[in-house]
Amino acid sequence: MYHILIVDDHALVRQGLKAHIASIEQVSAVKEAKDGAEALMMLENHPFHVVFLDIDLPGKNGIELCRIVNQQWPEVKVIAVSMHEKLPIVKRMLKNGAKGYVSKQSKLLELEKAFEAVIRGETYLGENIQARMREDLMGLAPQQSFIPKLSRREKEILGWIIKEATTKEIADQLSISPGTVETHRRSLLSKLNARNTAGLVRIALEYGLLD
Repeated sequence: MYHILIVDDHALVRQGLKAHIASIEQVSAVKEAKDGAEALMMLENHPFHVVFLDIDLPGKNGIELCRIVNQQWPEVKVIAVSMHEKLPIVKRMLKNGAKGYVSKQSKLLELEKAFEAVIRGETYLGENIQARMREDLMGLAPQQSFIPKLSRREKEILGWIIKEATTKEIADQLSISPGTVETHRRSLLSKLNARNTAGLVRIALEYGLLD
């Protein structure tokens, strides 16, 4: 029998997922976490087999959380359940160790299919994601909006921002002054037309700027 963890910051979403997943015959226990910090604490204290993970989480985002789970608990299978269907985000999740990816636009039955696939040791991509990949292979995918080219230093700093490093931590890692870090941060906000750090993270992941 399998123990499941659902990680999503919306209580109604968690409750809906829990009601469906708990009905799966092989599932014996389903627990919930509202953010990355709570999820990591629960993983440290309870044995889980599968984690259904949202990407847009307060604090540590699901992509970074997936990487941590894969490193610290490689036996745990992560299935992304997200509103994001853009391929750079899907690929980033898979690169960080996710074994499944299901759109929140999908039918609940897909959650069961994903669960059954990953416990068999397979990778599962939802129907919407498979359709996106076919469109991409056939050159039918919508063209991305223009994104200005980032310098090597800007990419380095953006990478540290995504890892939630502070200005001082970034400065120490790159051997530059905090003022220089802030100058690059302002430049990134301007170039990517983002209002804040959360916007920078979303755009970087959505367009695969660090790939």
